[in-house]
Amino acid sequence: MRKPVPFLTVPLLAAAALILGPRAEAQRGVRAELAGPDGQPVGGKTWMLVIGINAYARWPKLKGAVPDAQAVADVLRTDYKIDREIVLYDSQATYEGIETAFPTLARDAQVEDSVLVYYAGHGQFDESMNSGYWVPCDAEPNTTKGLLANLVIVQWLKKLRCRHVLLVSDSCFSGDFLSREGPPRETEPLDDYHRRVWKLRSRKALTSGSHEPVADVKLQGHSPFAYFLLDALQNNQAPYLSSREVFDRLAVGVAHNSDQVPRHDYIKDAGDNGGEFLFFRKNARTTATVTVRSTPAGAKVYVADAYKGTTPCAVTVDLAGGEQSVAIRVEKDGYQSNRSRLPLRPGQDLPWEVELERLIAPPVGPRPGETRINLVDGAELVWIPGGSFQMGSDAKEIDALWVKTGWDADWKQFMILESPKHRVSVEGFWAYKQEVTNEQ
Repeated sequence: MRKPVPFLTVPLLAAAALILGPRAEAQRGVRAELAGPDGQPVGGKTWMLVIGINAYARWPKLKGAVPDAQAVADVLRTDYKIDREIVLYDSQATYEGIETAFPTLARDAQVEDSVLVYYAGHGQFDESMNSGYWVPCDAEPNTTKGLLANLVIVQWLKKLRCRHVLLVSDSCFSGDFLSREGPPRETEPLDDYHRRVWKLRSRKALTSGSHEPVADVKLQGHSPFAYFLLDALQNNQAPYLSSREVFDRLAVGVAHNSDQVPRHDYIKDAGDNGGEFLFFRKNARTTATVTVRSTPAGAKVYVADAYKGTTPCAVTVDLAGGEQSVAIRVEKDGYQSNRSRLPLRPGQDLPWEVELERLIAPPVGPRPGETRINLVDGAELVWIPGGSFQMGSDAKEIDALWVKTGWDADWKQFMILESPKHRVSVEGFWAYKQEVTNEQ
């Protein structure tokens, strides 16, 4: 329900094979293949079931449920991979109409498919039964007769053969679908995460709250949850987006603009195996933009050793293969170069500021062959620059030389002490230019 009425409102995005029902659209034309996280074409169809109810016959009427449902459906079919759809608004969303949609999905959605279910309308929680309910448009008030129990909906979800199901619910008490305590979050690179969760079976729910009432119309004609859900979907430019990422993008906005706290978790007892539904965006950006600024400005920017310009500058990086760690180098004469690897994902716009450290100039020393007078004895000195040379011999060379020269064992042992061959470095020094005697 949505405020002010103490009911449950459930916008559901069921991510898995969503069943096409009464208003399935014909598919025309040839569409470009979308690539999945594994680099292969996305297999299977994406089904969308959207339910929105404002005009209740015997329950208080709502204002935002149908506009919210219509807006979500429009964004999904326009910008994302949707192959089949069922939409039920107001008088179409009867008990029979909703009950028919799920068996249709169970019959037609295949193993590799995904289903997206969105429900916006009243809901109710029966404390005696410890269960939540959806409220169809023809439901009777003050009774659970004619309501759709969450437990029944979960049983329908369990019968779906599809790989992924996502239930998005914008409603009072919608957290009843979820596990009380979900597993700890995985921490791994985003591209690895996408590849892993895409392969595994999922039955997840994204809800506008837990066990509290939620708002109806509040932000620009939408509920807080629907407003920030639409914002997350419309402003995404990445080729695919997991339900967890959608949750991360809307959770703070909803919590800061309402008295409700959204949740994302697996649906209890529905067959989840740790996967996630992915939203595949059509015509998604395959590049990321890094805006590089440096102190001082005017530094050269290289991406994978290719020159891209001088700071400040915006650099476009091709990420057709998905999220990558990209090598970026920023350098300027007289300063220490900055070499970094930035994790970038398609569609990302990243500001990056670099502070370059000034190089300390080495002290100026004598030039090779430079001379000067020794103030102690008046002799002429010459500068010998430092350098490196090879010192010592290996075992075979020592044995051969010992046999050839007939040196004694002590001399051989001395040579062994200087082995194996190694390089020795000597710093520069002043030496007498002419020969000198021991007396001098």
